[in-house]
Amino acid sequence: MNLQAEELNELKRNTDQWARQGKMSRKEAVAMDEIEHLRSECQWISVDERLPESPRGWEGLTPAVLCVTYAVTATGGMVIARYDHERHEWFSDRYKEIQVSHWMPLPAPPE
Repeated sequence: MNLQAEELNELKRNTDQWARQGKMSRKEAVAMDEIEHLRSECQWISVDERLPESPRGWEGLTPAVLCVTYAVTATGGMVIARYDHERHEWFSDRYKEIQVSHWMPLPAPPE
């Protein structure tokens, strides 16, 4: 079942109420919260909206993120890259000074 954003938002609003009324178990309510959390993490972020943050001690570099580039690459315009806050530029191992329109965090590696 492929739910649209409005349907997921409606489910999220009703989750607590349904759990209190016994229409949804606590386990189902927790699962809905996790779905919402994952949905928010898996969305493209415009570089005009914000840039990735640089962790303390990384000297202005960000962790690697998935990026959409303006140039068509072998991967169809998507590359894994970093942003350098000191130089104000994006770069990857393969491409230097790439133009990025959107980015999203990479998932955590498997345990």
